[in-house]
Amino acid sequence: MKKILILSSVLALAFLVSSDLRSQDNTSTRSVEVKDYPMAVTNNTNNRPSSFAKVLTPQLIQEDKHVPDDFPVFSSGKVEGVELMLIDQNKNGSYDEIGTDLMVFDKSRYGVPVSSVINLKNKLYECKVDPKGVSISLKPYEGKCNELDLLGGFKCPTGVDLLIVNSGDIYINVAGNKKALVPVGSYNLWLGYIEEGTSHAAIKQNQMKPIEVAEAVDKDGKIVTTSVQWGASFRFEFNFSVDDYDKVKVTYKSIRVFGSADEEYYNFSPKIFPQVEVLDGAKTQVSKGAFCVG
Repeated sequence: MKKILILSSVLALAFLVSSDLRSQDNTSTRSVEVKDYPMAVTNNTNNRPSSFAKVLTPQLIQEDKHVPDDFPVFSSGKVEGVELMLIDQNKNGSYDEIGTDLMVFDKSRYGVPVSSVINLKNKLYECKVDPKGVSISLKPYEGKCNELDLLGGFKCPTGVDLLIVNSGDIYINVAGNKKALVPVGSYNLWLGYIEEGTSHAAIKQNQMKPIEVAEAVDKDGKIVTTSVQWGASFRFEFNFSVDDYDKVKVTYKSIRVFGSADEEYYNFSPKIFPQVEVLDGAKTQVSKGAFCVG
């Protein structure tokens, strides 16, 4: 009986040691998952990759400027098979400033702020950019995540080309995936952009409620995608005055456009000139007019 107990104890101890070794092996395996990708810093605008010839940055979109910035210093390479360019936007010699410096993915026209987590081919990675721009380190994201669908619920005559959501030090462009994988958290609509030919408009959060992405599954264990209904119908807000002759005067510069989720649209090109109708208390039209375009 004693021999059996002793043997059992020895086997239990061996199992614990073996489990501990396996745990250590897993830890070392996880550390190996960090991959470094070399980037080549270029100090000559003429050598910019042709696929990144016309980058439209968030700053240009927000300020309604449409001549691409001059990026005399940038870094480029391939990450997980995807072409990538890093832009030192404030030109201070550092490429790793989250929310300030830019990443341009896979021949896109649009720059996205450097982020602590990035989405590549709809897979999430923890991301660290070398301050000098000579490399990028990626590690598969191990935190909680879920799918975010902002495209399916967007009601608009045209689609949206850029759609950056932000949560803390995370900036992800979800325009390329109807069900984009993002870390769990509370997100703001940081910047959207609609572009069709020579027409365009920018989108910002404004009064829109934060987008809450939670870890959620249904009774069958399937992921419950977070979705938002936004876009049309649109409403216009503006300032106006009535003179002594009961003429209504609308201030053009005060016109603001909001979507159904209270997101705001701005920097329209061509400029918008809505027709204005004046209704009485019975909602009967008593006057109408349009803006003079000179």
